[in-house]
Amino acid sequence: GELYMPVKVDDCFWSI
Repeated sequence: GELYMPVKVDDCFWSI
């Protein structure tokens, strides 16, 4: 989806 602050290592900088 959009760039955002990483909450998890898996998510990195991409949202769902």
